[in-house]
Amino acid sequence: MGKHLSTSQKTGKVRALSIHADYRCRHSGVCCSMDWDVPMELRVYRSLQDAVATGRLKTSAAAAGLEPFVPDPELPEDAAAIFERLESGACVFFDQDSRLCIVHRDLGEEALATTCRTFPRLSVDDARGTFVTLSHFCPTAASLLFRDDVPLEIVESPPRFRPPTTTASRRRATTCRHSCGPMC
Repeated sequence: MGKHLSTSQKTGKVRALSIHADYRCRHSGVCCSMDWDVPMELRVYRSLQDAVATGRLKTSAAAAGLEPFVPDPELPEDAAAIFERLESGACVFFDQDSRLCIVHRDLGEEALATTCRTFPRLSVDDARGTFVTLSHFCPTAASLLFRDDVPLEIVESPPRFRPPTTTASRRRATTCRHSCGPMC
């Protein structure tokens, strides 16, 4: 018979592979420069528009003269706009020199769009808890596949993934715990 989770093991637990448990961004910048359409929620869009208008937020030097946001009526109903990109495909808020997100650096994690706040984390929530893995498109996450310093196993409450305190906060269980930019 297989190993099953007891009821006490199910509630509010976050689980991940041991090789992902101490994930930390190495600032490769791949996620911020891949020519992806990154949608932002209306709340984020309005907040960032205000920050740009009041001078609290500026785009990268390479993006001078570009409008930072692209409103699009064809976006899903929960998205208000996408971030503009340079010809290279980089987000207008990606600082090539520091390899950091300017929004995160200057305004903090809460100012980020959900996509930026959670990538490369992928999570599944069900009655057993929250299960987090990493997208191996991220070079840092991909490199963790080759670790031999920890046994491959599922671990509870990994240090880089906060456990949710309520059902509503499960989405936040996978957000950044340090100031390294949206790709952490």
